[in-house]
Amino acid sequence: MNDRFTSRIVSLVITLLYFISSFTGFSFGKKDPDPTLEAPLWPTWVHTHWVWENTGTQETINSVVNGYLERNIPVGAIIIDNPWSTEIGTFIPDPERYPDLAEHIDMYHDKDIKVMLWSTCMINEGSPTFEEGKAKGYFVSSGKTIKWWSGKGAFLDYTNPEAVEWWHRQMDIVLDMGIDGWKVDGADPYIMLMIPALGHDGHYISWKEYRDLFYRDFFEYSREKLGNDRVISVRPVNDPLLRAGLPIVFSDRDINFAGWVGDNDNDWGGMRHALNDMLASSRFNFVSYGSDIGGFRGGDEKHKDVFIRWAQLGAFAP
Repeated sequence: MNDRFTSRIVSLVITLLYFISSFTGFSFGKKDPDPTLEAPLWPTWVHTHWVWENTGTQETINSVVNGYLERNIPVGAIIIDNPWSTEIGTFIPDPERYPDLAEHIDMYHDKDIKVMLWSTCMINEGSPTFEEGKAKGYFVSSGKTIKWWSGKGAFLDYTNPEAVEWWHRQMDIVLDMGIDGWKVDGADPYIMLMIPALGHDGHYISWKEYRDLFYRDFFEYSREKLGNDRVISVRPVNDPLLRAGLPIVFSDRDINFAGWVGDNDNDWGGMRHALNDMLASSRFNFVSYGSDIGGFRGGDEKHKDVFIRWAQLGAFAP
C-alpha cells in the first residue's frame, strides 16, 4: 500500500478518535492567558534562527551550519534530528554517524549555537533496552507494541515512577553532554490505537493524559538537570488530516516555547497546511512556532517558487 495513503488513513483514524474522545482543554475558541507582569518563562534564544537536517551525520550537520555562517546568516540553534542514536528508544549516539557528539556540542556552544536532539516516547523492538523495559513492566499495556511511522515499538509508561527513573538514567547520557533541549516528536497520538492503553496500575490512559506526562517530563527533567534555559520543541497545533488548522493541540503552552507545526508536503498545499496550523497556534497564544521551510515530505521533487515563498513566510513567523 502507498505509504502516503497509509499515513492519511492512520491520520484519519487518529483524528476521529480525537474528536470522539473526551478530555478537558478542547476548545474551538481562543485561550486568553491571564494578564501578568512576570518575566517570561522562555529564554531569549528560542527566538533566534534555528536550522536542522535529518540526513544524520556529523559531516552533514557541519555542512548545513557552515553553509549558513559562510553566507552571513546567523544560526542560533541546530536540531540534530532522527536518526542520531543507535536505535529509537536509546540515548546512545550512533558511533558511525556521530563518533564525537560531545565534542561537537562543545564546538557549537563555542560559536554560541544551541543544540537540540530529536526524541520521542517510543522504545522500538530493535532497541537493546526493549527487553529489559518489557520484563520490568515499564511499558504501557504490559509492553504491547504498535506499528508507527518510524518502526514498531512500545510506549514508555509515564504513570510508573520506576519506569520514568529508568528512562531518566538513559536520558542522562546526552544531558550530561550539555544539550540545550529536545525536539520531542509526536508519536503520542498512536496511543489511542492501543485500545485500551493501560498504565502499570491498570487504569486507562487517554491521549491527553499521556501527552501531558510525556512532554512535561522531557521539559521538567531537562530543566531540573541543566537549568531553566533548556527547552523542548513540540507541535503546538497540528491538523494532519484536513490540514485546515483544526484545533488539535499537542502540547501545553507553558512548556512549548518553540514549536513547529508538523510534517508538511513540499508543495503549495504543504505551505497552506503549515500556515493554517500556525494561524491556529496563534489563536491558542503559543509563544513561538514555525514550520520546516520548503516542507518535509515530497522526495526529490523540487519546487523553487514554493521554497522562495516559504522562506518569506518563515521570515514573518515568530
